[in-house]
Amino acid sequence: MKDSLFKTKYKKYLLSDEWATMKIDLIHIRGHKCERCPSKGNLHLHHLTYKNVFNEEPEDLELLCAKCHATEHGITKAKKPKKKKKVKNKRAFKPKKKRFMSYAALQRLEKDGHKFKRLENIK
Repeated sequence: MKDSLFKTKYKKYLLSDEWATMKIDLIHIRGHKCERCPSKGNLHLHHLTYKNVFNEEPEDLELLCAKCHATEHGITKAKKPKKKKKVKNKRAFKPKKKRFMSYAALQRLEKDGHKFKRLENIK
């Protein structure tokens, strides 16, 4: 029970303004990049220790990209090669015909004499 209460409180904390401010400050201070690789995108704050959770010091935290953060926690997503589907009936996979025309195409057709019912007139 105590563990689930901690997780709930911790998740709320990670969504708080206090956490967001700390993350923004550390990104500016530490140079807008991962501290383990040269990546500059999708930066996370990683706890080096949970001793001071909810009252962290900057030295308790490390700025990591999503890939390094996942690696730190032992999370790896192995990409499976995509298998090509065998198609028995190739006609079944023909692209569907376009049902709607662009407004410019309709205007060109109207200039050529075609008449269309306007949606405003249809009840």
